[in-house]
Amino acid sequence: MAKIHLIEVGMRDGLQNEAVPLTEEQRFQFALKLADAGALKIEAGSFVSPRWVPQMAGSKTLLERLLQAQKRRQFGPKVEFSALVPNEKGFAEAKEVGLKTIAIFGAVSETFS
Repeated sequence: MAKIHLIEVGMRDGLQNEAVPLTEEQRFQFALKLADAGALKIEAGSFVSPRWVPQMAGSKTLLERLLQAQKRRQFGPKVEFSALVPNEKGFAEAKEVGLKTIAIFGAVSETFS
């Protein structure tokens, strides 16, 4: 039987569209609540320019904090955090943080990409 992986993207895709950005603490608490609700794969941020997407500013610090909290067992061992990585700079930051999973996007046109 094939496996289906559900990835919760509200912390990234949902919040990037909000007019008022949440604080890092609010985003951290959001992650706690998602994990408590049973989400096992959480896309918690994005390594994009805060000039373009101010709602994702501080994603590096947030993800570092989430991974540290996981080491202290604030999150279950099966919870996996990821982030959207749109370019090489973002990929380098994701590696620095220690993420094991990243999300990338592609498009059929070079203009969009």
